Amino acid sequence: ARLPRAESALERVAASTEIELQPRAGTVTFHFSGDSRQLLEQVATSFGLSATFDDNFRPRPLTLDLRDATFAQALGLATRLAHAMWTPRSATQVFFATETPENHRQFDRISTREFYVPDFATAQELNDLGSALRGIFDVRNLVLNSQRSLITVRAPKPVLDSVTTFIAGLSTGRPQVLLDIQVYQIDQTLLRNLGVQIPTQFQMIQIPPSVIALLSQGNIQQQIQNLINSGGLTPENLQAIQALLAQLQAQQASGLSSLLNQPFITFGHGQTLFAITYPGSFTANFRFDNSTVRQLEHITLRAAQGDTASMLIGTRFPVLTSTFGFSSNVAGGGLANFPSFNFEDLGITLKAKPQVHYSPLSLTSLASSPAQPEAAVTLDLELSIKSLAGASINSIPVIANRSYKGSVRLDDGEPAVVVGSISRSQIKSLSGIPGLGRIPALGRVFSQRNDNNSEDEVLVVVTPHVVRLPGAANPAPIYLPAGQ
Repeated sequence: ARLPRAESALERVAASTEIELQPRAGTVTFHFSGDSRQLLEQVATSFGLSATFDDNFRPRPLTLDLRDATFAQALGLATRLAHAMWTPRSATQVFFATETPENHRQFDRISTREFYVPDFATAQELNDLGSALRGIFDVRNLVLNSQRSLITVRAPKPVLDSVTTFIAGLSTGRPQVLLDIQVYQIDQTLLRNLGVQIPTQFQMIQIPPSVIALLSQGNIQQQIQNLINSGGLTPENLQAIQALLAQLQAQQASGLSSLLNQPFITFGHGQTLFAITYPGSFTANFRFDNSTVRQLEHITLRAAQGDTASMLIGTRFPVLTSTFGFSSNVAGGGLANFPSFNFEDLGITLKAKPQVHYSPLSLTSLASSPAQPEAAVTLDLELSIKSLAGASINSIPVIANRSYKGSVRLDDGEPAVVVGSISRSQIKSLSGIPGLGRIPALGRVFSQRNDNNSEDEVLVVVTPHVVRLPGAANPAPIYLPAGQ
């Protein structure tokens, strides 16, 4: 025989929903003297409900005088006096038991609710919120999911309702701040070259008498050519040519040829004769160069309270970190070793972390007045300016760094100069004849002056604008029903 086969592996046999009491509307006056069991029965029957009790419920004597009480007021006061807890069995039936933690765990109707809290994105923030729920509402069954920003709570429905109200007051959205950042950069270069360039080095040569005699004989090379053209190389002509060649070598060795190729001045004409060469020429310089570069960077950043917004104005420069001076060979070919690099951020790097300050009372007045409430912003700033220093060590560049770290508090829309940097460089040089070059006004004729001035200015201005404030917080206290 074949066994019966189930058509479905899962079958819902009952649907469980939240049970809520439906007491009779109105108010009731009580003048009671007796035990706690009778009081709870009288309260239930006065509002059209039936009461059942736990087998271990212990009555105690008490007296109650209460006028014009609603169901919630009468039931709350009666359960406090009787040290009892209650839970609904149906819409018209309520169950009472002694107020103990064991009875709560046994008789309370437990519900599960999942809360999505996008403003608590990190694991630490979710852990702090979970600790608050455990400490305030005595929630023991709680699961945190930091990846999805979810909190799952398992507790009695009145506790879940209170937790919902509490989280709704926290999940009003973090304030949003718009940071208006302006970076001004001015580079100015001035180059000035004025004066007369005069040669400052002279060469003096002594001319011996033999050179003077050679000069009186005219051109030696022309004499040799005339002897060759006069009728052949006779022994007499050959001897004369050899004598002229010896004179030509002596003339070249004396430095006279180089002397004749440039301007010179002779003096003496007695026992000795001197020649002073004058290299070069006079050069008058009238040069003036002035260049100015102005740059403006306008950046807008938006950040939530507690989050860090960062920006970079510049480039990423590769820096060599390691090299290899050899390559290893393997069978069938060579294996090359590649150097490694790190990329450094050159330019202006700014990080800002906003914190919004506002009055909670001003938020509650937004419904009656559309005006924006007053707010202030505290900015935790980190600024660094990196550039190449111009020098290098073993082909590795040196990076100059200027950094700033601090906090500033500003009103909404108030600009502030976060940092200002001015770098000036002045290079002056003076060349000329000693003494004469320092004569006022006239010294320009005997000297040359070079001025090279450079100036760099950087100005960073930050203006915060509060574009979003949290919703109006609910200042009303949260109550848990008595006996729940």
